[in-house]
Amino acid sequence: MPVWNAIDFQQAQASQATAANDPARVVRLVAGPGTGKSFSIEQKVANLLQSGVTASSIYAVSYTRAAATDLKLRIEQFCNTSGLSITGGIRASTVHSLALRILRSAGILGAQYPVDPMVLDNWEVENIFDLEFNHITRFGKPRCAEIRSYWEAFWSTGNQSHPSYKPPASPITQQEQTQFTGFKNRRSNLYSCVLPGEIVQQVVQRAIAGTLNVQQVLNISHLIVDEFQDLNPMDLELMQILISAGVQLFASGDDDQSIYSFRYGSPEGIRNLPLQNQGVGQHMLGHCFRCTPSVLNPAVQLMATYSDPQRIPKTYISMYSNSAPSVLGSFHRWMFSTHRGEARAIADSCQNLINSGLNPKDILILISNKRIQLGVIEDELRQRNLNFDSPNNPGIQDTDEGRLIVALMRLICNNDDYISLRTIWGLRSGIGPTQTETLATWITNNQQNFKTIFFQNLPLTNLQQRTASSVQVLRGLVNTITGWAKTDTLGCRNADIIAILNTISGQAAVALWTSAVQGIDSNALLSEVRDFLWTESDEQKSQVLAAISDRLELEHTPNTLPDRIRIMTMHGSKGLSAKVVFIPGLEEQILPGPNRIVSPGLTQEAARLLYVAITRAKASCIVSLAQSRFVNGKRKTHAASQFTNALGGSFSTRSTALTSQEVNQIMSDISRL
Repeated sequence: MPVWNAIDFQQAQASQATAANDPARVVRLVAGPGTGKSFSIEQKVANLLQSGVTASSIYAVSYTRAAATDLKLRIEQFCNTSGLSITGGIRASTVHSLALRILRSAGILGAQYPVDPMVLDNWEVENIFDLEFNHITRFGKPRCAEIRSYWEAFWSTGNQSHPSYKPPASPITQQEQTQFTGFKNRRSNLYSCVLPGEIVQQVVQRAIAGTLNVQQVLNISHLIVDEFQDLNPMDLELMQILISAGVQLFASGDDDQSIYSFRYGSPEGIRNLPLQNQGVGQHMLGHCFRCTPSVLNPAVQLMATYSDPQRIPKTYISMYSNSAPSVLGSFHRWMFSTHRGEARAIADSCQNLINSGLNPKDILILISNKRIQLGVIEDELRQRNLNFDSPNNPGIQDTDEGRLIVALMRLICNNDDYISLRTIWGLRSGIGPTQTETLATWITNNQQNFKTIFFQNLPLTNLQQRTASSVQVLRGLVNTITGWAKTDTLGCRNADIIAILNTISGQAAVALWTSAVQGIDSNALLSEVRDFLWTESDEQKSQVLAAISDRLELEHTPNTLPDRIRIMTMHGSKGLSAKVVFIPGLEEQILPGPNRIVSPGLTQEAARLLYVAITRAKASCIVSLAQSRFVNGKRKTHAASQFTNALGGSFSTRSTALTSQEVNQIMSDISRL
């Protein structure tokens, strides 16, 4: 590792500390990639604790459940290392879960749901909610998703004609709206669940009406919001309500990394924060500890070219520019005649780098269009026997067995997790939407409750025999876990869990469980095992394992990332990094692509997406384009993306992979990171 330039390092630390120490009621921290935003957040919480603020008065928010868990773990590890005791831990969640907590504390949820509801994730929305809605209405799953999206746009923005909402060719009818609302209300009560977005709007509407004092019921004094640029308009309204109620806000993010307009996120949220509030403490982190200058500079030039007048001005410097020794890094711009030639060069380059000692997990290949780009890249990697993770490879939660395992762990840790109980029910062999609807109708007509049907030995009078038999099987599972606690250890319950999985699913689930928990200490709590399995990335799994090691006072295990090349979408790479990053497909037909090019705003967002992709790289970034591709079975001519003109150099015609000289230079740079 190089020695940082003393002046650069002092300036970077001073910027991080100044933001963390700012006592302003609202603080905005604009932090570019790799500039130490996490440290400022961690230090902010540590400062609050040292000043006498209780941990229960601090709440942290991030854009996904997994990101919130990661944020919580980072804060707690930093505070533990600093010798600060956090009784009960730091509370962290998504905005949706924060809104749920507000309604729960206000006593509002009890009138609508049998227990505190769970926010459905994407799989649950598609495989439970949409599936059952379609079974009842026979609209077809695509149409059911369109109807739901119509309402999600309204919940997220308060506007059913928001510019970011793309209505279907066939407008949503009043009858469809009515049927959706009725179904949602029934299923939300039956499974004690909510769809993403609807709860935030409920809080905002009640607060505006004066019937809900959010600060009083939430009982927090400080709110930490990470990735503020990802909040949608309704989320932003909630933030302003909390500020008006006296909650101090520390908002961190970067308008240049706002890439979720399809979720109604916008860079305007973080840009307008000082305009909506007086005396905002405004801070900027510009010293990049991740990217070498050859990687950072083209990314910065791209954003300078594709920005609008409202963009927050920034100045960045790579910490490697003046380090001892300095590390320049490399940025390659390649142009190929065909997509096959591009894929071969990428695969050969990966092979050459690995043969020179680079771990495969230190290579990222980032794509913008899976349908057009992924297949040929996977094919070339397979031909060279290179191991890789693909965005099409199912994670543990993307398989039926994995979903069953995670649902079981969730249910063990929280018997009131109705949606996990529904997941286990639906994933058993032979259970389909017809049996599920039969059970739902019987429960409703007999004034029963979805949980008590399984947790109590109630008579199943007049319930169809096949469905009743399935209920009895699941009752056996419930009887087994009754009395278990989330504080039980993995070693204590492992054999029992294996027996349960074998009974309700079979050997495939047992094998997956055994493989998934292989690296977890037997003294880990079941709640920690649940958190590990519930994560969305290998990096987050490493964080959970580190937290387990800290609690058990064990040495941290080495990084658990598998030794495989990672192929990901650009959106999926946010928050990650790698020593070498390949970005193929810089063509107008792919990035920005036909759906974005019609809108200046979406074109700017595509530029931000490329910026995010480039700044995942530490030592070297290789961007490339192909002049022709096979699309839908036909060869088509592709034009260079307009973004290629803003990357600070010319693209060279290429037919081969990284040369030995180029590989040696990259490996030399990596050795000095």
